[in-house]
Formats: sequence, structure tokens, C-alpha cells
Amino acid sequence: MSKNGIVCFAESELLRLEEKCKEGEGREMQHFVTESVLDLVRAFSNQGHSGFSASYCLDMFFRLAKHKPATALTGEDGEWEDVGDGEEQNRRCPSVFRKAGDNSTAHDLDAVSFSDNGGHSWFYNKGLHERFAPKVEFPYYPPARPKFVYIRWVGVDHERFVDITNDEEAKKLLYEEHDRILREDEDARFRASRGRRANTESEGPNA
Repeated sequence: MSKNGIVCFAESELLRLEEKCKEGEGREMQHFVTESVLDLVRAFSNQGHSGFSASYCLDMFFRLAKHKPATALTGEDGEWEDVGDGEEQNRRCPSVFRKAGDNSTAHDLDAVSFSDNGGHSWFYNKGLHERFAPKVEFPYYPPARPKFVYIRWVGVDHERFVDITNDEEAKKLLYEEHDRILREDEDARFRASRGRRANTESEGPNA
């Protein structure tokens, strides 16, 4: 794809995405992101990359933009900063922590991300993280992307969960259920807003 072709493709796709956004803050935010991404695409298209260097450049940019180091963490004392309560944060990768100078306690908060709504949104949970996150051993090369784990809460108080990461049907059903709830909430807000507007109009400015 030519330089202009890449930019035109990005413009077309981002415009399509923008048009799907509703009027208001959502569209304004998307327009801001559209312009920001296009600036990056234009800069990238002018750099004259080959196929290999383009892929390497994109991978490295993604890592650094996510504040992930270009080379492995060593675990040496100079990499750490005391953040209080006996905990230290890695200067080169702020998602990595250890306790009391002990590398065996090191953990990466970004190593795993969880979703309980089929992938609509993602969150961090300390208990789940301790169960699913791989052990940090130095030298450690933090992943640019987390391991994604899908769960479904069970029990009256959601005290237990089921790992459904490999169950495509369960993930689909959970996603659709959350989608339905979001639509119902949006419809309820719309009806409430329309009701308030109707009351205002019926009362008039001098009511």
C-alpha cells in the first residue's frame, strides 16, 4: 500500500467509526482521537519503512507508548524506587512491583486483565491476579499486551467464579446479556429525559 494509500485508508476507516458515534461527547472524543491517530499515521507513512522495518517500528512504538521497556528488566536495585509501606516500583516499567527489595515477590499488574461481561470491559483484581498471573522472574521482559481472562461470577454474592476463557459460547452469551442491559439502561435514561422535557414544556417559562 502506498504512503497516500495508508493515510486514505486510515481516514476512511476512522470516519466510518466517527459516524457510528452518537452526537455529543462521544463523537467529540472520537473526533479528537481520529485527528490524533491520523497525525501518527501521516508521520509513519513518511518514514519510508519496508515491510520488516514497518512491523518492527510499529511493535516498538506500541511497547514504548504503553510504557513497556525495550529490553528485559534486570531486577537490579537501581531499577527500583521506594513508594512506601515497604513496596518498590520498577522505574523502567511502572506496572512491576516488589516488596522489601525481594525479587521473589515481584509481580506485574499488567500481566493479566479480566472481564466479567464477555469482553465489554476489563479490570484488575488482586485475588484473581495472584491466581492467573505468571511468576515474574528476572531478567523479565514485560508483555506489551496482557493475558486476557474471561470469567463468570457465580453464587448469590458472586463469591465464586468460573473461568470461561476457552468457552466461546459462554463468552458470547455473557457479552450479549451485558449488551442487553446497556441498551435497557440507555432506553430508560432516554425516557426519563423525555419525561423531564415534556414536564418543562407543559409548565412553561412562567409556571
